[in-house]
Amino acid sequence: MSQAANSTARWYKGLTLNPRNPFDVHVYYTHTPQYKQASMELREKMLARWPGFWYGGPYDDPIGPHPTPMWSLNFKDNSKDPQKDWTEMTEFLQANNPAGLSILVHPNTGDEVADHTTNSVWFGPKVSLFLRPLGGQGRSEGLTELP
Repeated sequence: MSQAANSTARWYKGLTLNPRNPFDVHVYYTHTPQYKQASMELREKMLARWPGFWYGGPYDDPIGPHPTPMWSLNFKDNSKDPQKDWTEMTEFLQANNPAGLSILVHPNTGDEVADHTTNSVWFGPKVSLFLRPLGGQGRSEGLTELP
């Protein structure tokens, strides 16, 4: 990575971000129709705003560290300015979560446990993640069951 790219990659908490996929967003929901609907409505708004990013799921069963249904968005390969995208994304999530969904936004630095815990930002209730799939032990702090 060039020195300019490396300095650009260090703006978030002084961390070196993966230049191909600096951040992931995970939007959790329950099987309750209202939460899943709110989650899918948020996804549609995000697809309209960030059509070039990669969207995964929805996953109606636990997957990896995620103990509850969710879908994801990766900044993968389409974030020309991660700092600008991060700012716009977090402002958007703050303004567009009236249902109080649990939303995890985390960097990708190569330290999976820290990225999903201490380096992450939550909107809405924090979910307790399974740390073993990330190379850790036990669960992170947070709710073990969503409403």
